[in-house]
Amino acid sequence: MTDIEHNEVRRRIRRCFFPLVIAVLLCLCGCSARRPETTRADQAGKVEVEASAFDQAGVDMTDVNSTVFAEEGYDEDHRVLLLRFRSNGALYAYYDVEEAVYRDFLRAESKGTFFGDNIRDVYRYEKLESGEDYEGTPLYDKTSYDRATFAVNYSSGRFHTMDCEYADSKNIDYVSNSRSELEEMGYYACKLCMPE
Repeated sequence: MTDIEHNEVRRRIRRCFFPLVIAVLLCLCGCSARRPETTRADQAGKVEVEASAFDQAGVDMTDVNSTVFAEEGYDEDHRVLLLRFRSNGALYAYYDVEEAVYRDFLRAESKGTFFGDNIRDVYRYEKLESGEDYEGTPLYDKTSYDRATFAVNYSSGRFHTMDCEYADSKNIDYVSNSRSELEEMGYYACKLCMPE
């Protein structure tokens, strides 16, 4: 390679490399300064809302036709979505949820799927009640492991055989319902274990 060719290569590298480094540095500095904490999955669960800013008692809770949720409520003034899970009765508040997202949630054919895609891991949340005092009952018949016919993952909306590798994963309830009963409730059979 001649000196002229060598200098041309170095000039091209400088012309491309330095603007790229500057752009990356600006992006890193700018992105970290502007990152909205309210819509990042890595901030989920870290609630910084003052307790006096939101009063859950003022929110009307409505029953939900869902296998995942028992009740929902929305505070328009504070943009807080309240969701009570059917499986354990726990009540969660999701903060800074836009009204359009709430309306889409209400219209969604599968509220559990909509929640998983658009709310969970997107908005900050806080567990308000453990659900121990909740008197509602899940749609399915919970039972002990040794009496169960299927394992229901109330988060994914799938049910599994008791020996499926997913039967002992997170968000599992053991149930004594039949396959047809679970399908009528909106649950889907696992494609791996193919429960009968």
